[in-house]
Amino acid sequence: MRRHKHRNRRRSKQGKIIIITSICLLFIMTAGYAAFSTNLKLRASTNIKCNPISIEKLKESKVTTGSGLYENTYGYYESSFFYKGINPNNYILFNDEMWRIINIQPDNAIKIVKNEPLNSPLNFDYSNTRFTNNNYCSSVNSQGNNGCNLFGSTKETISNGGNIMTMMPYRTDDLTKKISGPSSISYLNKYLNNEYYSSLSSKEKKYIISYNYDYGLLPTMYQSSSYDISNLLYLTRRFYGTYFVAIPKLTDYVLASTYTGCGSDSYYVSEECTKAAAKENWMYDNFHNFWLINPLEYKVGNSYYTYKNAAVSSKTGGIIQVNSYQNNPNVYVKPVLFLTSEIKLCGKGTKEAPYMIWN
Repeated sequence: MRRHKHRNRRRSKQGKIIIITSICLLFIMTAGYAAFSTNLKLRASTNIKCNPISIEKLKESKVTTGSGLYENTYGYYESSFFYKGINPNNYILFNDEMWRIINIQPDNAIKIVKNEPLNSPLNFDYSNTRFTNNNYCSSVNSQGNNGCNLFGSTKETISNGGNIMTMMPYRTDDLTKKISGPSSISYLNKYLNNEYYSSLSSKEKKYIISYNYDYGLLPTMYQSSSYDISNLLYLTRRFYGTYFVAIPKLTDYVLASTYTGCGSDSYYVSEECTKAAAKENWMYDNFHNFWLINPLEYKVGNSYYTYKNAAVSSKTGGIIQVNSYQNNPNVYVKPVLFLTSEIKLCGKGTKEAPYMIWN
């Protein structure tokens, strides 16, 4: 009996030792991982081997074939450069997250987009809170409570001639046809420039600049077999708003592909063409539909409506029309920012060695 009790006490003591040892090991592993993660970030931000380059110097890496940085040849945004192809070296670490450079503006500001979307899909607009009778945003033009497709409002939307726009076009075949615009911004605009912007670190905010985001009205993208890229650029530049955060515009996505199998100067809407173009487009995301900033013309019979927005389809890689408001949203958000031209970069722009802000 004594031996039996002695064995039980010994087993109990061994069990306690095992539990304590396991806890200690778990603590050491957790602390080790935290130290490793911190060390990675520290090495990333204090890379002493870096030879920082200016944005002007970055433009010298331009290419004419394959994936890389291309100079604009479309006649709009002269002296601008944009990244094209399946996997150009345009990764940039920002806010401790991976982003990618869309383009370099004529003033050397750089436009970046978050590589992964925000965690949950969001609506572009409220269902009906911007509605006013006989207005661009109204229950009639929304065919119910489908929201409104304009990113901005009459308080800050500027025409390409530099004038505040109080009247908004609703068809692309006759841009003189206009109706009174909304006095408040879209839900997505409000969310990005308030809640989301506030969540960014103050260290990163000093590099973000308020910039002009084009969001001109574009065609339906399915009534014709193709759309001239130069004309799409012209239409999207018809009006803009100045914000800290927005989302990509349709021409950002179209210009990111190097595919020319269906034609080099137009966007072709057939599924065969959009799937082929997506295979050579770094912005394509085969896991998520994601919003584009442009409102799309929407015609039913002889009537035009204002609740369709552009988005990129994860299934086909093509441009699709989506209601501005959905009961069960299925479109994700990839925030876009402009960074000041004054920054300098370290790194190679690859996923393994992304660009980092040196300043």
